[in-house]
Amino acid sequence: MRADTGERGWRYAAGSGVIAADPAVLDRGAALYASYCAFCHGVGVVSGGTVPDLRRLPAVFYDSFDAIVRGGLMEKAGMPRFDDALAADEVEAIRAYVIDKAHQDRELRATPAWQRELLEVWYEMKSWLIARLMAASSHSA
Repeated sequence: MRADTGERGWRYAAGSGVIAADPAVLDRGAALYASYCAFCHGVGVVSGGTVPDLRRLPAVFYDSFDAIVRGGLMEKAGMPRFDDALAADEVEAIRAYVIDKAHQDRELRATPAWQRELLEVWYEMKSWLIARLMAASSHSA
């Protein structure tokens, strides 16, 4: 189920279906995720396979996000608690970012293979161009 609000992205909110994600919250969540979560759970919420892929969690984990991250609910499974480092609103921003990435992943997997391949070529070309531009600007400085 999706709802259109004109905002960037969608996120699942247990019990209430889909709610729009505020771009400012997503940006804050991305920065916090990069600082506290990416080392274990992967850059851009793409897991390397040694820990759970946060984009593909059952809803109960999103419902319990604060209890897991700040409350230590998964400490025995190796997930450290961050109650000394993150406030509840910061954990909610990370949760919104993770859920937004989960929706992007779900949409990408639903995309036809030919379209995914075309997107991959596009992103490779874009990355190559950015790298070239960065190299050129470092030589001219």
